[in-house]
Amino acid sequence: MAYKVLIGCNGWSLTKECWNPFFVGSDSSPAISDAHDEVIVGSYDNFIYNLNLQTGELNWKAKGSGGEDSPKLSPSDGSFIYAWGNLQGATLDKINRSDGRLIWSAKSPSGNADITTAGAVDDSLSLVFAGTSSGKFYAVNTFDGSIAWTYDMGCKGEMWGTLGPLSISDSTVCVGAGGNAIPYLNMDAKLVCLDKASGNLVWEAPAGKQIQSRPSLGSELIFVGDYSGHLFGYETSTGKLAFDSKLGGGILEGERAERGGLMKTRNIPSHY
Repeated sequence: MAYKVLIGCNGWSLTKECWNPFFVGSDSSPAISDAHDEVIVGSYDNFIYNLNLQTGELNWKAKGSGGEDSPKLSPSDGSFIYAWGNLQGATLDKINRSDGRLIWSAKSPSGNADITTAGAVDDSLSLVFAGTSSGKFYAVNTFDGSIAWTYDMGCKGEMWGTLGPLSISDSTVCVGAGGNAIPYLNMDAKLVCLDKASGNLVWEAPAGKQIQSRPSLGSELIFVGDYSGHLFGYETSTGKLAFDSKLGGGILEGERAERGGLMKTRNIPSHY
């Protein structure tokens, strides 16, 4: 079975439904709820859409905060959606999955800095994590949207300061810091791992010129690639560099999927 559903901006006119005529449709990765036969996706028309997984029929759509990025489902039961806009001044929002009702909306602690990565959730700590283009990384309480802690990455990426989805172990949250819209700039990227409960630094390590791919956790190593084509492997407990392999081209975001509230990731480096 296949279907095609039109969502988002579908023209080159700057209207209230289309915040930028150069960005149309959606580059959001869908979240899938098998239990409820739903697929949830964000769009550049500033809406979050909930569609029937089998037919594509619209269940509901809800207004977001601007240029909606890839929504995430709560890991425990998939009852809630965490979504964010990638425009300056956008917010991180908690939305009821069943009807699109907004539960809370959390503004970035960096003022009008845009949110560049978000949505990793730890239900046991009641925290959802996000980063901004100012280099601030923070944890938000899932029950009320208040800020639990913030951490300054100290990176110089002005546009995508904490670009890249997150990887979470039992006790740490790790994110690549140092990206930019201009890919050939040297942003002195680094991989930063923080204690999830406190936000204290566990370790950080240099990671090439720019990171535009997700860190991926293995049993003993954490891996991340940079835009100049280096794939790095670090010891998960210390951040010590285990290897640095030069590939044939820049490493960008790989395949990702989220089903039933549980994030399942598989990195397939893309080379350009």
